[in-house]
Amino acid sequence: MKINQNINIVENKQDQKMKQKFDEYSSLFAKKLLEEQYKQIKLTKGVGSEIYKSLYIDTLSKEFGGKIGISEILYQDYIRNKNARKN
Repeated sequence: MKINQNINIVENKQDQKMKQKFDEYSSLFAKKLLEEQYKQIKLTKGVGSEIYKSLYIDTLSKEFGGKIGISEILYQDYIRNKNARKN
């Protein structure tokens, strides 16, 4: 078991897996936001520009995913509900 310093919760393997899933969901959310933002930006049209843009958005969304706060909110709610079921 590991203690998460941010929210002072003891995590087991299932909790860690859930946190990873919440991070993945957050990355997907960030990706959709970035895709909408980049629709408004006029980029040079050229060979591979759409591929480059797609790869760039994928990389940014993975980087932002766990940092925009959505996964932390979902994880804290998951822990609260899990603890409530125990009591």
